[in-house]
Amino acid sequence: MRMRSGGMKALMIVGFALALGGCQSVPKGNWRIETGRARLTDDMGEPRTRIEAIALAQRDARLKLLHYVEAMPAGESKLVGDLMAQDVMIATRLRSLILSARQIATRYPKDDTVAVKMGINLDDVLQIAGEAKR
Repeated sequence: MRMRSGGMKALMIVGFALALGGCQSVPKGNWRIETGRARLTDDMGEPRTRIEAIALAQRDARLKLLHYVEAMPAGESKLVGDLMAQDVMIATRLRSLILSARQIATRYPKDDTVAVKMGINLDDVLQIAGEAKR
């Protein structure tokens, strides 16, 4: 079996990171970016896998995005959260948009946590909310 050079290994690692979306840039446009955090240990002090910690951090970021979207004005003294409460289809579409939020970055600070930045395009939110008013 032939050994690969150090440069080739580094190139493969960078390519793998790009394929997973770990090095994406901040999107242009009207985006809301939230950072979700999770500890790498559970309440009992047992270590979590990185995948579990990332999933918890993603959940935290999505919850922050949901709270932000619900508090957005939808015109005429109504909030997007009010439209979601009135129309199940609008609520489903907006929750689906939040569930498919774009993961922009993953960081591992030195304080035994993982931080995940996720974002959604607010123009999409306003478009869905605008369809509810028709």
